[in-house]
Amino acid sequence: MAAEVADGAGSFREGPPRPSRTMEVLLAVGALVLMGVLLVLASQIELRREAAPGQIDARFWPTVLGWTGVVIAAWRLVVTLTSSPDEREDLEQVQEGGPVRLLLTLAAAVAFVAVWNLRSVVAMGYELKVFPYAAVVLLVGLTWVYGGRGWKALVLFPVATTALIYVLFHTLLRIPL
Repeated sequence: MAAEVADGAGSFREGPPRPSRTMEVLLAVGALVLMGVLLVLASQIELRREAAPGQIDARFWPTVLGWTGVVIAAWRLVVTLTSSPDEREDLEQVQEGGPVRLLLTLAAAVAFVAVWNLRSVVAMGYELKVFPYAAVVLLVGLTWVYGGRGWKALVLFPVATTALIYVLFHTLLRIPL
């Protein structure tokens, strides 16, 4: 039984999507740009103090991940340009609401980064760190968008995850959030 798959024009056709060199090139270039942005942002991470020669600072792992991503994305771009496009018979049917979820996720991520750049806010005479509140709101929103319901998914998961990140990075590794 063949699955119906959206062909990009809003209509549906039988079978898996056709191979697309254009899509592969766009994804590889997009990944390359994203990893370049990661490298720029990694170089701007605020350091409380410079690391001694041979030691690791807060910029180390984001930079390693950025360069690893650049190498992989560049390799994927070379493979895409020099060989035939990949077959896509293993793809599942396009889910209803998928593009909307993707756009909501991107919008939430951009909003999170914009709010996080405030660092702290003074409310009623108290200085509040923005990260924990913004992270909980982001995780609640994304959990809701992707179908999470109930108090465990919408309260326990976001609060526990944010607390773990905060303790690990802010308290143990002393990376300012």
